[in-house]
Formats: sequence, structure tokens, C-alpha cells
Amino acid sequence: MIKRTTVKTLSVLLALIMCLSLLPATAFTVFAADGIQMRLEKLKEEFPDGMYWNHQVKSESDKIVNILKNYDESYADSVTSNPCTDHTYPVGRGSFDCNYFDGGYQCHGFAARLFYKIFGVRQSTLPTIENKVLNIQPGDLVRLKNNTHSGIVLSVSGLRMTIAECNMADSGEIPSCKIKWGRSCSVTDVTFYVHAPNYEKVKADTNWKSFSSKLNIGSGFYGGIVNNKSNKALTVGSDGKTVIRDFTGAASQMWKFERLSDGTYKIISCLNGKALTLKDNVTAARADIILSEYAGYSGQKWGFFGSSSAMYISPECSRSVLCIEGGVYNEGTKVWVTEKISHPAQVYSVVKKSVPSKSTVSATGGVNTATLSWTKSEGATSYTLELYRDGTLYKTYKNVNVLSGKLTLPAGTYQAKIYSNNSFTSVEGNAAYFTVSDKGVLGKTAKVTSNQTTSSLTLSWTAVPGATGYRIYYQNEGKWKKCATLTGTSHTFSKLSAGARYTFAIRAYSVTDSVVTWAPAYTTFTAATKPSAPSKVTATQSTSAIKLTWPAVRNADGYRIYYMTSSGWKAHSETAATGKTFTGLSSAKEYTFAVRPYIKTSLGVVWADYRTCATATKPAKPVISAENIKNLSANILWKTVEGADGYQVFYRLDNTSYKLLNDLDKNKRGLGVFEMEYGTYYTFAVRAYKVVGNTKIYSQHSEIRIRAKYL
Repeated sequence: MIKRTTVKTLSVLLALIMCLSLLPATAFTVFAADGIQMRLEKLKEEFPDGMYWNHQVKSESDKIVNILKNYDESYADSVTSNPCTDHTYPVGRGSFDCNYFDGGYQCHGFAARLFYKIFGVRQSTLPTIENKVLNIQPGDLVRLKNNTHSGIVLSVSGLRMTIAECNMADSGEIPSCKIKWGRSCSVTDVTFYVHAPNYEKVKADTNWKSFSSKLNIGSGFYGGIVNNKSNKALTVGSDGKTVIRDFTGAASQMWKFERLSDGTYKIISCLNGKALTLKDNVTAARADIILSEYAGYSGQKWGFFGSSSAMYISPECSRSVLCIEGGVYNEGTKVWVTEKISHPAQVYSVVKKSVPSKSTVSATGGVNTATLSWTKSEGATSYTLELYRDGTLYKTYKNVNVLSGKLTLPAGTYQAKIYSNNSFTSVEGNAAYFTVSDKGVLGKTAKVTSNQTTSSLTLSWTAVPGATGYRIYYQNEGKWKKCATLTGTSHTFSKLSAGARYTFAIRAYSVTDSVVTWAPAYTTFTAATKPSAPSKVTATQSTSAIKLTWPAVRNADGYRIYYMTSSGWKAHSETAATGKTFTGLSSAKEYTFAVRPYIKTSLGVVWADYRTCATATKPAKPVISAENIKNLSANILWKTVEGADGYQVFYRLDNTSYKLLNDLDKNKRGLGVFEMEYGTYYTFAVRAYKVVGNTKIYSQHSEIRIRAKYL
């Protein structure tokens, strides 16, 4: 456990204990004040007794990433139902998935986290005090056992106290990140403690939540916050504060709800993108509700309590709830927070609203013109069209109500984006690319795509405005060669080899009065035919591993390996090698793998077909024995091998090779051998096997040597 300050000397501790023994026990009874007790009760729900303060990272491959996330306190509130790997196998104790807070992990980090949640201050910035029993109070952070363990005081009575802790090793328990509430221990165990500077203020603050558990109403949706009695909705007023008005679904009444990890919600206005905020983050009632930039503090995190149809809405920092001022429902009445009294002015529902569907835009460029059209969006009341010219925003068309249009534009390469709008939000659709040219000047060929088989390659591209046709070149030994001239915008090359890689160029031209004009710029790119699947995939097995190997595929940049699950194929990994080993497998278990080569080109990845391999790990080696070795006979016996489909029994005489004696199904556990030759030594061997398709996968064999006799 991590030490936080210098350990006090033994003499000081003994002197303190002697002083304590002279004082009457009744002088030290201290009861938790309401404000602190309320916070402790809330923390007990957040960090339940018997759970574990960790974040359960399973893979060492992510160790560095998770150490960094841990040390920036990303996991400070993470609780799981199992010990972490730091307490099940050694991977660097405390640095992997034990949680961390305020410079400490395990017991001290946990105590520091509770201290911060109670008082809002970090213990590392406060002075520590040597043990003065009269001053120890509920909520104090204590260091126990000669500065080797930390906890938070829950209560003090006489020379006994109860604490909240984790990683507690008393009473024979194995050290772990397990959380424990209420263990009793002696105050004389305290080496020093930390006392918050705002202790009395927190002690007096009883304005803390006493509601039931937070509701989960979903996340990532839009809706209005509507008072159940008046049907008036929480509305952003002209002064930036909140009022109630008749619910129309306007942007000023619509909010985006995002659920946070602690069960509270970030509520963002669709009008201006600002967050619903308790002004000044106060805990007292009758505070204003305003809109401000989201910064993640507790006055911007809202909990929903009650039922989905009748909810109380409360900021995380306060026990107060949203309420219409004065309990009246007049249009434009201010909404603030006040203490929960179950009045109708405090009861709300969230009315969810659908967002528009995505629209799809298409565009065709011409000579100083472009024609655009887009699909109808369900739920949209208007559209916004953005045009980007050569990567820079050129013009925005707002509140468009038609589904197509023709624009006059200067030459350039354009991107069009379409947005579907309703009264409270906008949904981005796709983007379309097009080129606009000046008269007599041809643009560069754009948007080239490819479609391929193992023996053909089809290239397609966007038409260049004003072009009569196109010429395709390919690169051969560093020089460009003409290979096709055509008037269309696609071309197929056939009778090609599988996995063949090419570098092409496409250049537009126009013909006017028999004069050919070539585009001043052209597009170059790489493409490839579809690579072949591996000719075969071979498996080599052990009881806990399978090694796959396959012949190299021409021009393949890599191979993706898949494995079959109950729901279909699942990608496992990629490799540039021609083999892959899977370890940590169970014996005698069937697996089906697939290997898929790929080639990378400037137009994208070209994938081959799969080549599959059904196999299994080897069964375990049988355990064999012999009995009744008499009258020139014996019984050869073996124990069941888990997963085996059958067994083979062999025999041999000394200095001879094994011969198959019998092949038995998986239900057999022995084989009788008769009429052996007296005095002769026989060696018997048994091996298990697993059947996959028409192939048997054998275990190692076990041997036993016996001598034939009569008795």
C-alpha cells in the first residue's frame, strides 16, 4: 500500500496510547452530522460493500494505455464485481487495473476518492494531523497501522471507530481491491489523519439528495421537458434564463439528452448548443436555471427521479428540483429550483421527438454550371446545402424547400453537403463531388473507382464536363503506355492474372472542328485484380495450440484471419506472414478458420476469396493401465479423454514396429488381449483421436509393457 506522509515515531504513538488509556471512554462518542452522513450514505450506494474498486482491464496488450487513463483518474469511480488482475496474477501490482486517485491507489486512493466526494477538496493539498482522539470526526481520512492502511471514518464511539475502506487485509482476508463498509477498529491504530478545512460547512449542509435511484430514460435523443399539469414546456427565454411556455416543439423548447457514466444527464439546448445549468452551482433552493457552455461541473449534471411519466429533475450538486416559480402556470413564468415538496409544479415528463432522416445528394458538373438533387427526408421541414470549392466553404444555401437545383459556378472541384432540418435540429446527409470547368478548358478526371475479379479489372470515373472522350495509360518499366481510347466513362480489362497490380492514368480530351484538345491535368492511381485465395491452409496441432500455414499469394500485402463463431465469421487479426499460431486453446476442441489475402491500392483494398480450414486441437494423452495379466491374456485399460471421438490400440514385440490392434469408439474404455506367447514381452500403446470431417487428429500415445504368463 502506498504511504502518503512520513511515519510518526514509535515513541510518539506509545505516548499517545498511554494518554488515551487515562481518559474516560464516554468522552469520545462522536455522531455524524446530517450533511456528512447524507453524503456517506450516498457514497455507500455508489461504492457498495463487497464490490471491488477497479476497472477490470483484461488484456496486457493495452497495459500502457490503461495506466495513463488510470493516472489521469478516468477510472476513479469504477466499481466491478470481481477482483482485478493485479490481485489474481502478477502483472505489476497497482499499476494495471487497480484504480487511482489523488496520487494513491488501492486503500489510499479509495479513501482519497471518498474524501473528495464528501468535501470537494483533495487530501494531498491539506496538512495531516497526528492522532488526537478528541478531534477525530466522521468523514476524516485516517492512516492506520503505522501508516500502512487508509480509510474514511464513519463513526466514533469511545476508543472504537468504524471505517469505510478497500484492500483490507484483516481477519485473514487476502489483500484485494474489495470494498468494505463498517469495520470496527481501535482509534489507537491511527497514526495521523486529514481533516477538511470546510468540515463545518459541509456538516451543516443538509441540502442533499434523499431521492430514490436515478432513472435511465435513454441517451442521445431529443425531446421537450413538459410540466405534467400545464403541458407547458421548459423554454429558453430571451434573457438566457428558463421559463415555461405552451409546448410547440420549437428549438427553444427542445433539448438533446446525453446520459453520463454516473447516471446523470447532460441536457443541451437545440437553440444555441448550451447546457442547462444551475446558476453558480449553488446548493440552496430558489436558484436560477440558465444556459451556459458545458464544462462538466455538477450544476450541469441532472438526475431524473420518480417514474418515466412523472419525474423530478434535480442538479447533481443539490437536493432541490426544477419547479415553476410560485407554483403557478402563467405563460413566461420563470423556472428555478426549490426543495422537493411533491407539488405539481415540480412534476415533469420528457416528450421525445424524432429527428429528420438523412437525405442523399447527387451532383453533376458542367461548363460553369452544376445540377444538384437530393432525396426527400422524412420529418424535414427544410434543407441546408453547403458547397465547398477546392476544400474551402464557398457558399451556404439555407431554408431550401425544393429537392433539386441548377447553379452557375466558377471552375473548380466541388463538394456538396446536404442537411435535413426540422424545428430543433439538423441531420447531415452524404457528400457528393463534382467538377465545374471553364469553356474550352477540360478538368481533371475525378472519382475513379474499380471493380475486379481474378482475371478482369473494370475502371469507372466521373464524367469531365466538356470532354469528348478519354485515354487510359498504364505504366510499364517507368514509362507510360497507351492502352485504350474511348468516349464512355468506364473500361474493362480482361484476361489478366490474379493479383496483378497496375498503375494507370486517365486523361480527358475534347474534339472541336477536328481539333483535339487534351486536359492539362490527369489522374494517376494504382489498381489490382482480385488476388487468388491461398491454394490450401494447413493446420499443425498440439493440445493447446493450432498453427496455420499457407503458400504465399502473389502480390498480397497481407492476410486477414477469421474464425467461425455461433453467429458467423469474425475477424481475428492481420499479418504479412504466411502463418499464424493460436495459443491458449482447449484440448480436443474443433475450430474453423479462414484466410483471406488482400492487396492495397490507391483506390482501396482489393480482397481475395476465403480459404477455410476446419481442424481441432489434439486430445490429451490417455492414461493407461493393464490388469488380469495371466493365462496368457490381459486387459488394456484407459481413462476417458475429454472431447475424444475414439481410441486406437497398438502392440509390438521388442525390436519390432507397432501394429494396429483395434480402432474403438469413444465409449470404449478397454480392450481384452488373448493367446499371447508365454514369457514374451508385449508393449501396448493407446492414443485418442478427434474427428474433423474425414480427418483424425491424434493425441500422443501412452505405452505399457507386460509379460505374458499363466498366473
